[in-house]
Amino acid sequence: MMASAASLLIFVFIVQPSIQGIRALEKRIERKEKELTEMVFIGKELIKSRTELSTLERSALSNKEKEALNNILSAIAEKSDIKKALISTESKHTTLSSVFLGNEVVMKFEGITWKGIIDFLKIIEEHREIIRLKRLSLKARFDKPSLLNCSLIIYVLERK
Repeated sequence: MMASAASLLIFVFIVQPSIQGIRALEKRIERKEKELTEMVFIGKELIKSRTELSTLERSALSNKEKEALNNILSAIAEKSDIKKALISTESKHTTLSSVFLGNEVVMKFEGITWKGIIDFLKIIEEHREIIRLKRLSLKARFDKPSLLNCSLIIYVLERK
């Protein structure tokens, strides 16, 4: 009888509080697991939002860069006195490789002189921001063979 009383006392004073403590710890673990899953979800949402924001910022910057490149090229055309022959400009943002992006501008001129196009190309070559003349097409005009129609593609490289 003494052994059963001792075992009852051990159960009441030692084992039962330990079991209650373990149950309380299990409940805390469940709450922490829920918090952790919520934090993982919030972390994923944060990464997704940052990616979207980065894409929007890059798009906004590329539009500004396109405008800046158009303005630079228009100023160069004005310097070389061929602005009046400029009939169109078209900007494109292209991916050239996994490392570089390019801002590309297609320019078309009608009735331009040899001197005008040479001066324009010389200024482009000396300008620090213009990197490459991609394509140049010159055709003599049928109505005035001393004048040219010109189409060219110029682009600036930038790191991603």
